[in-house]
Amino acid sequence: FSILLITLFFLYRIHNLNALKKAQQNEIDAMATYKMLVNNMPLLYMQEELVTDKNGNPIELIYRNVNSEFEKYFYRKEEVIGRKGSEIFPESMPEFLHFIRIAIAERRSITFTYYFKSIDTFYEVVLCCSHMPGIIDVFCLDSTQLHDVQQKLSTTNKKLSMALEIAS
Repeated sequence: FSILLITLFFLYRIHNLNALKKAQQNEIDAMATYKMLVNNMPLLYMQEELVTDKNGNPIELIYRNVNSEFEKYFYRKEEVIGRKGSEIFPESMPEFLHFIRIAIAERRSITFTYYFKSIDTFYEVVLCCSHMPGIIDVFCLDSTQLHDVQQKLSTTNKKLSMALEIAS
């Protein structure tokens, strides 16, 4: 009788372990899909850890992750992970920290336009507080063409306005 109980226990245990293994594999597959999604996005992605002063105000960023689009335009992942934002992009830190402070204080996403002079590119930047404490997600969409079109439209509108003034 005891052998039957031990056999049933092991069969039950094997069944539970197989169910756990399947759940873990599903989670691994979901994480792989998520990683592919982030890496294949047609926009820059940076995950950054906030360094704060004694009052909790962000004063620095540490790169924790970047996607392949970031690597394509700036630096390889290995060159930035674990490094300070002020070392990688010192010129952009004041503006980014300003908007990060707003995002944290208001607990919402912030969108702003930023011009990267070194590559002559405008980006629409979206800052999102992560579900992980002390982490900010940064998404950057190249908006250079949109900016150029807006500039041309503005110039055309000014010329038309001047022509209408002269004609009246």
